[in-house]
Amino acid sequence: MEAMLKEILAKLEYLEKEVAEIKIGMQSLLEKQAAPEEISMLEQARRDKPLIQKKFDELFKKWGIDDIKPIGAKKLRELMIADGVNPEDNEFSSRIIAMREE
Repeated sequence: MEAMLKEILAKLEYLEKEVAEIKIGMQSLLEKQAAPEEISMLEQARRDKPLIQKKFDELFKKWGIDDIKPIGAKKLRELMIADGVNPEDNEFSSRIIAMREE
């Protein structure tokens, strides 16, 4: 159990480093762009989309998940049922509600 927790902690630290690098890149983008009041957020998103997509593609490749494609809601439901999740159970949403109440 301890080895598994250490492995998870190491992976989380790695992901935190990756997210920090993304934040630095995003901040760099913001500094290079026009002032926010000059263009709308939607226009800014349209301009930045190719660069952001490229960075995420690089990140996914680095993580080794660049060839994974979305499976869709039906397939996800089938996989969850096969894994023993009861689709009629509201365990997930009830836990979210409980977290909000804390």
